[in-house]
Amino acid sequence: MWRRYWQSPVARAVDPEADYEALRHWILAVDEREKLSEMAVAQPLMPGARHSAASPQFVLNPLFRRISELTDEIRRTEDAFGMNPQSRFRLQLTYEPPTAVEDEHPIQAMMRKRREQAAQCCQRPFSDAHRKIRAHARNDPRRP
Repeated sequence: MWRRYWQSPVARAVDPEADYEALRHWILAVDEREKLSEMAVAQPLMPGARHSAASPQFVLNPLFRRISELTDEIRRTEDAFGMNPQSRFRLQLTYEPPTAVEDEHPIQAMMRKRREQAAQCCQRPFSDAHRKIRAHARNDPRRP
């Protein structure tokens, strides 16, 4: 979900520095809702306060109430950031596709740099110091 959003043209309207707290809150709310949804679906009904073996009474899992609250918070944030068609229209968000690397969103640039660094890390030959340490470990008389 996060990757799809940050790779979308809509994300270009977001300033990660200025909007950090609101984005963080949105991300945490979505994450919490996903976790609670799994738990609530696994046990949708729970024993009520007056539940007994003689007269079983079940109530809807209270987690559903929190899930509903989180969904409302998430919708408000999505409306504020133009994450749905109606809010984009209301906010009059228009965008053009990026034409060069300089035009990419800061989050996309960060993700691209990390991918490049990871690729370089895997391709780097071992340093001389690393080779010496490995050779010493192989020749260590304490090694079984």
